Amino acid sequence: MKGLLKWVKGLNSDIFVLYYVSKDPRVLLQFKVFIALLVAYLLSPVDLISDFIPILGLLDDLVIVPLGASAVLRLIPDTVVSDARERANRLSRKVKIGAGAALVIILGLIISMVANRFIGE
Repeated sequence: MKGLLKWVKGLNSDIFVLYYVSKDPRVLLQFKVFIALLVAYLLSPVDLISDFIPILGLLDDLVIVPLGASAVLRLIPDTVVSDARERANRLSRKVKIGAGAALVIILGLIISMVANRFIGE
């Protein structure tokens, strides 16, 4: 359980690192596009495995996005990633993780209720 918690915390900081990497002018356009595609895939209702399938629908998001994020971070120069990590660490001290998780859950519930309303009719 501790390993899972450590992985989730690392993933949370990697999200901020990817954000700062995508804003860095030293990063090639190809990498910025790849980061945008990862975010689009995460937010997209179209997945390799539908999210409506219990457990399996979420597994593709939990596997593809972190693997893509770690791949792009390995391909970007270390100086850029270390600068982005430093900025992300400063920001993560200010941001409460619980508030962000609550916001994501609330938005997910709102989106599912709206989708259910339109699909159910």
